[in-house]
Amino acid sequence: MEVSDHGRTVRKRFVGRRLSRFDQQADRRQSVTEIFTFRKGKYVLHQRSMLLWRTASDRVGDQWTSPAPNQSVSRSMAIFDTLSELTAQLPPALAAEVAAAAETGPIEDLDI
Repeated sequence: MEVSDHGRTVRKRFVGRRLSRFDQQADRRQSVTEIFTFRKGKYVLHQRSMLLWRTASDRVGDQWTSPAPNQSVSRSMAIFDTLSELTAQLPPALAAEVAAAAETGPIEDLDI
């Protein structure tokens, strides 16, 4: 995944499973929230917010203008030790979905 770090993009990689993904559009932006869990029992909240170029760009005659590049995408990642710490940061409906997905039990890793 990519995370913004003081104006630059840093790539992070991990082994885990996605519990939930929530997409939302508002105020000329699309937000994507993903929640992951890991073997050690920790949780990651990854959020991306991107400009919707069709609504954020202006057309003047034949020409299109675009917003400043630093406004186009923002990314963040937070790590939580427990499910209750994570769900305290989420809207109630998303917290309930994540809690239900986390209860499905462990996944057997196949070494193929």
